[in-house]
Amino acid sequence: MMSVRGITLSKSAYGVALGLLAALSVHCGGGGGSPGGQSTDQMVQDLLRGADTGGGGQPPPGGQQNTLGPAPSSGGQPTAGSGSSGGGGSSEFYSFEENVQRIKEKVPTWDNGSGVTVNFLNETSGKRLSIVFVDQTAPIYKDQIGLWVVQGKATGNNETLGHMVIGLQNLAPGRYSGSPSNKSVVMSIALTSGNYDGNSPETTWTINQGGWIELTLQEGRSAGDLEGTFRAKLYSNDTKKFYTVENGYLYINR
Repeated sequence: MMSVRGITLSKSAYGVALGLLAALSVHCGGGGGSPGGQSTDQMVQDLLRGADTGGGGQPPPGGQQNTLGPAPSSGGQPTAGSGSSGGGGSSEFYSFEENVQRIKEKVPTWDNGSGVTVNFLNETSGKRLSIVFVDQTAPIYKDQIGLWVVQGKATGNNETLGHMVIGLQNLAPGRYSGSPSNKSVVMSIALTSGNYDGNSPETTWTINQGGWIELTLQEGRSAGDLEGTFRAKLYSNDTKKFYTVENGYLYINR
């Protein structure tokens, strides 16, 4: 079996997940050109690159043990993640709603850390896939950019499937929006098996031209905790693709 942080996959389901990930990025017409907002956002990208490895190329303490527990079984077969709906759904995967519930049940019991599930949508095919990113370290404040950094990683078969970074101006209840000109909240996603690199051509950001994010935070289940929902569109640094986040959920235990 393969374990994607909080998601346990059978070999066949793991292959399906990789196929769906490849189908989720929508390639933009044309290509080339400089990434939108690259010059003004270079410092942000430099500071956030490698955030999920602590900047030293190694997972943060306890990072490899992050889990939301075993997947439920269906006919003796483990199920995981979330299948695509509206484009050939699969019962082998958790739904977005199930991933939200699993995060709500598990992350508040940790000493600290974050759980995020992202529901990707391919606007052309209608396919959806929900992935869980988790990390058992507290948010890190980067005073050079004035943002709290929440990070997460999804792994499977001892390999990395992707990285997620969210930068928040305030760790407090409220409604936040971000774009190339408004960085009160910033999001980056890299669906790659390698280390996170904010400057990689294929890494996507809400601060690149055309990107945006809307996020709402409220108090969590325990004092000091936060939970929230978000929607976003992230464009790659090379402007060749984008990801649409139809909806997302995060829980911050600090």
